[in-house]
Amino acid sequence: MKKYLILLFILIQGLVFSATKSLSDIKTLKFDVIEKTNIKSKKKEISYKIDFILPNKIKKEVTAPELNKGEIYIYDYSKNKKVVYLPMFNEVKETQIVDDENRIIKAINKIIEEEKKNKEFSKNYNAKKPQSLNIDEQVTVDILSYIEVEGYILPEVVDIKDSGTKVGNIKISNLQINPKLEEKTILNVPKK
Repeated sequence: MKKYLILLFILIQGLVFSATKSLSDIKTLKFDVIEKTNIKSKKKEISYKIDFILPNKIKKEVTAPELNKGEIYIYDYSKNKKVVYLPMFNEVKETQIVDDENRIIKAINKIIEEEKKNKEFSKNYNAKKPQSLNIDEQVTVDILSYIEVEGYILPEVVDIKDSGTKVGNIKISNLQINPKLEEKTILNVPKK
């Protein structure tokens, strides 16, 4: 009987660890976000859709609030370029990415890197345990819960802290792993 229990335990452990796929295998992502921020006692909630070609191209389309609905932000981190489309003014503006906007890509890439290289982080991550991750000297993300899609585990709810103070919360939903996304479509900006 003991042999069967040991064999069953080994089999279950093998299934648990083999069922979880590595984040580094992800090439594209699509998901919805609800972002709540609280800066200087001013609360703000914004919803948007993300198309992401890893490691450095992101399209963000705002779905709420109504005032900002339809705004499109395209980030090409390989060229340090941001393009913004504001439908209210039918305006397209191209600028450089500022450091705060760089934290998004830093956070995602840091999670992928830690999941691959840091055994303790990876163990807790695959066990879906809440944990903190320093993105830089100032910013920390607290992963509060996870979502599993197609064998991949990704953060679902994340608190963002700046110098130890909570400044935001992000909730991810409708996650699609490796959907067909083309760079020319993502980087395409509506014409004026």
